[in-house]
Amino acid sequence: EIAEVTGVQTCALPIFGTPEHPESKSDKMKDEAKSLAEAERQERELEQQRVEQVRRRQEQEKEQRRLEEAAETNSKEEEDRRRLEEEQEQLHQQEQLRQQEEAQRQQEIEQAAQRELEEQERKRAEEQRAKDEQDAQQRVNAWLKKNGFSSVNAKKKSMMSSLYPLHCAVTQNDSAMVQLLIRFGADPKLTNSSKQTPRQLADKLNRKGSHNEVLAVLPSA
Repeated sequence: EIAEVTGVQTCALPIFGTPEHPESKSDKMKDEAKSLAEAERQERELEQQRVEQVRRRQEQEKEQRRLEEAAETNSKEEEDRRRLEEEQEQLHQQEQLRQQEEAQRQQEIEQAAQRELEEQERKRAEEQRAKDEQDAQQRVNAWLKKNGFSSVNAKKKSMMSSLYPLHCAVTQNDSAMVQLLIRFGADPKLTNSSKQTPRQLADKLNRKGSHNEVLAVLPSA
């Protein structure tokens, strides 16, 4: 639309509304900036919270792993300790068993050695007794032969008298031979031609204890 003012043509500007006041526009921009800053601040806080939550979760997970590892370590150490104690106890029992077996073997060896020693001693004693018996028998046989007797109970006659080996030994006052003759079966109840037993003859011959030793080895009447 063209207006005519004082004969000069001009263009009229269109009117869209009331012009905005400069101060209002500045305040609006400030508010928007504040809102934006606040939003950014809140976003940063939220991000920090998220980061903190992640950090705490990581720390919790780390602590949980540490506790689990510690528990596993403790469990393993306890298991190792129990296993070591069991092994030590087993070794101790084995050592005790070994010592008992060794002591038993040693005892058996000592008992066997003792039995062997006793057996050897018995054999020696038996051999010695046999030897003593043989020597004694030979001594008796030699005495019997020397004095004219054929056995320990053989009767020997001489002129009007008779006697037995025990009577002869009593007459000789040989207590050792009297003892040997009785040992080899001489009968102390046989009487000589005077009706005397060997003991009665010893009593008769005993003068001031001369035949006490002979009487001591002869049995009582």
